[in-house]
Amino acid sequence: MENAQETASKQDLLELGQALRQQLVGMEQRLIKTIRDMEANLLRAFYGYAETTQKHLTDLDRSDSGLRERLATVEDRLLEVEKRLKMPPAA
Repeated sequence: MENAQETASKQDLLELGQALRQQLVGMEQRLIKTIRDMEANLLRAFYGYAETTQKHLTDLDRSDSGLRERLATVEDRLLEVEKRLKMPPAA
């Protein structure tokens, strides 16, 4: 179909349909690639966040453990002082 004024033949329509299908296939492939790239980027970001959060929680656990040990030491010392003064422990 050379001239825009001519009517389209069946062959012209078939060729147009084939060309459109090829364009759609190309667009679909590009879209799939883009979605996969986005998914990979999101996963990398979430893994980075999870790693940082895990390190932070581990540090907090260590800090908490240290504080508990120190508190237990203070309580033991207080108990020893109460024993020396013959004071009953406060409940």
